[in-house]
Amino acid sequence: MPLLCSAQQRVTIEECYQNAQQNYPLIARYSLIEKTKEYSLKNASLAYVPKFAIDAQATYQTQVIALPFEIPGISIPSVSKDQYKASAELQQAIWDGGVVRAQRKNLMATADAEQKSLDVDIYELRGRVNSLFFGVLLLDRQLEATDLLNEELWRNFRLVESYLGGGIATSADLDAVSVEIISNNQRRAAIESSRKAYLDMLSMLTGLSVGAVEEPSAVEVDYHTINRPEIDMFEAQRSVVEAQKYAISARGLPRIGLFVQGAYANPGLNFFESGWTPYAIGGVKLSWDFSGWYSSSNDKKLIEMQKRNIDALEQTFKFNTNLSLKANLGEIERLRTQLEDDDKIIRLRGNVKRAAQAKVEGGTTTVNEMLREVTAENEAIIKRSTHEIELLKELYDIKYKTNN
Repeated sequence: MPLLCSAQQRVTIEECYQNAQQNYPLIARYSLIEKTKEYSLKNASLAYVPKFAIDAQATYQTQVIALPFEIPGISIPSVSKDQYKASAELQQAIWDGGVVRAQRKNLMATADAEQKSLDVDIYELRGRVNSLFFGVLLLDRQLEATDLLNEELWRNFRLVESYLGGGIATSADLDAVSVEIISNNQRRAAIESSRKAYLDMLSMLTGLSVGAVEEPSAVEVDYHTINRPEIDMFEAQRSVVEAQKYAISARGLPRIGLFVQGAYANPGLNFFESGWTPYAIGGVKLSWDFSGWYSSSNDKKLIEMQKRNIDALEQTFKFNTNLSLKANLGEIERLRTQLEDDDKIIRLRGNVKRAAQAKVEGGTTTVNEMLREVTAENEAIIKRSTHEIELLKELYDIKYKTNN
C-alpha cells in the first residue's frame, strides 16, 4: 500500500486508477486466494500418499468357533473367548476413479472464480475515481468562473468609484458592487470547501496526497463491445459448475488400492492355535459405491440449471449495461448541443453586459441593471464549464462501463 506523500501533487486520472487499485485493502485478497489454492491443491494430492494406520483391540465374545461334533481319540483345542490384536496397516491408492483430479479441477476453478470476482470489486473503484475526479474538475471550473467574476466586479467597482465625482453614480451604487463582491467571495469559499472535501476523499482512495487534478483529454470510446471483468467472472463461474459435473462422474467409478497389514494377535489367523502369534496379510482391494448413481442424473440436471442461471445473470448484466450506455450516448448528444448554444449565449451576454456598462457611463441605466448583466454573463460561463466537464465525464463513464 503506497504511503501518503508529504507534498501535495497534481495527478492524472490514470494515476488515480492505478493507485486506487494498489491502495485498496481488498487487494491483499489476491495473495490469500493464491495461497489458499496452493495449500488446497497440496492437500488434494495427498490422496495418493501411502496411508499408515495402527490399531489395537481387546474383545470378549460370548460365543466362539467350535466343531459341532467330536472325533474319538483326537483332542480339538477350543478358541478363547477373550481375544487381543495389535496391527499396523499400509494402504496405497492406485486408482480413485478420478476423484483427486476432480478435486484439483474444482479447486483451481473455484480459486479462479474468486479472483475474477475480486477483479470486479477492484474494477468498480474506477467508477468511484470518476465521480471524485470529475467532481474536482467541475469545482475547478466554477472557481475559475468566480475569479473571472471577481475581476469583472472589481473593474466595475473602480469604474463606479470614478463616476462618483461626475455625478453619474452614487455611494449606494458603490455599495451594490461591494455586496456583489462579498457574495462572490462567499460562493468561492463554499466551492473551495467542497473541493477540499473531494480532494481529501480522492487522496484517501488513492493513497496519494492530491492537491490538484489534471484535466484529461476527450477520448474516443467504443460502446459496441463490453470487455468488463464481469464477463470473465461469469465464465469462471461456469467453469466451477463444469468442474462439479466432472466430480459427479468420478463419484460413480470404482477405486482400486493395495494394502499390507501386519499384526500380533492372540489368537492369530489360526483360531485353534492359542497364544500370541504374528502374521501378515497383503493384497489388492476394489471398492465400488453405487449409491451415487441414484442421484447423479438429478445432480447433473441441477448443474445445468446453475449454468442457465449464470447465463441469465450475464445476459441481464449486458442488457443493463447497454441500457445505461444508451443513456450516456443520449446525454452526450444533449451536452454537445448545449455547448454550441452556450457559446452563443456567452457571446450575446457579453454584448449585453458591455452595452449596459456603456449606458451606465452615459447615465441612461443604473449600476444594478449593469450588475445583473455581469452576473448573467458569469452564470452563462459557469453553465458552459459545467456542460464541458459533464461531457468529458460521460465519455469516461462509457469507457468505464465498456472497459475499452
